[in-house]
Amino acid sequence: ACVRILRANADALGYPRQFSIYDAADSNRLTSYVIRDLGLDPKRFTPRGVHAIISLWKNELIDPDEAQRRAQNIFDRKHADVYAEYQARLLKAGAMDFDDLLTNTVTLFREHGDVLEHYRQRFQHILVDEYQDTNQAQNELVLLLADGHRNVCVVGDTDQSVYKFRGADFRNILEFEEAFPDVTTVVLDQNYRITQTILDAANAVIDNNVERKPKSLWTDSGAGERIVRYHAEEEGDEATWVGGTARQLHADDAVNFREMAVLYRTNAQSRVVEEAFMRLGVPYKVVGGTRFHDRREVKDAMAYLRGVVNPADEVSIKRVLNVPKRGIGDASVAKLDAFAAAEGLAFVDALRRADEAGVTGPAVRGIGSFVELLDQVATVAADPDQGPGDVLQAALD
Repeated sequence: ACVRILRANADALGYPRQFSIYDAADSNRLTSYVIRDLGLDPKRFTPRGVHAIISLWKNELIDPDEAQRRAQNIFDRKHADVYAEYQARLLKAGAMDFDDLLTNTVTLFREHGDVLEHYRQRFQHILVDEYQDTNQAQNELVLLLADGHRNVCVVGDTDQSVYKFRGADFRNILEFEEAFPDVTTVVLDQNYRITQTILDAANAVIDNNVERKPKSLWTDSGAGERIVRYHAEEEGDEATWVGGTARQLHADDAVNFREMAVLYRTNAQSRVVEEAFMRLGVPYKVVGGTRFHDRREVKDAMAYLRGVVNPADEVSIKRVLNVPKRGIGDASVAKLDAFAAAEGLAFVDALRRADEAGVTGPAVRGIGSFVELLDQVATVAADPDQGPGDVLQAALD
């Protein structure tokens, strides 16, 4: 929703309407460039760790200036410095990261009342699911849009808040009744999926939480079987028990292996289970793995298209500058960065003047072929008879 709103109004914030959207990998890469250029120690200031802090700031609607004001030590100030430069480079590149899609929409609504009023009129009823997992920016969007007509319905459960690492704040749902004092609250306490034994155990655990609205879940599905728990000493022991249980179910209860499933929280946990299954002779199939759009070759292809549509997108250009290999090393990229900064150029414009930047040898020829490729694909993109698929095919060819 925010992408569509910003595509129509991004120019009001100084961004092009065809802005690029950086995913987590792109954002971490840009953060690493900033850390390097500010002369910070990448071991003390890791790109992933620094960007996680920037992301939390954005989710709490803290801009770079506010981050500097809140800094309590030199470490905080350095993070705020990276944040400020990171945002400046995003704007220069005509790009937004995932968090910007939320925060920039909040900024747009706060600073442009006419735009906010337009969407208040357009969205006459607002419904939000999983409200306990909203962060400050998402909550602010709901409050801004609903403040006019007050036709808002949210569904959520403070006992199911699991995304705090992403800035989610379950207090949003606890304070919803303060924002809308005339709200009607409906408690949905009947469960249709599981047995009372499991619900009783869940109730006993969750009752220990503070800051929650009391409720007692019930079901008419009956008591059901007792819960089985195995306390493993370590991951190898756990995996062996899982594999042994699968074999026992198959041998003693004639349960088909394809009727069993092992659930785990992260993909990294599959390795030890797979090893145990192979050792015990249990057939298995891993479902999932790397998602298609997260595969390196797909992200590379998308980077070429982004570089054509938005030449200011430095991160995408750099991602594929040497893909496939063109003999362009880090030293050449550093010279181009310095030249672009000195001349006030976008990185892609520095590529077109690589010889002036001091790049020599195979790297110059590689950069020339890369720029020629971008121009060829741009020509295809400018042809009204060619669709996106044709442009992608031209880039891949």
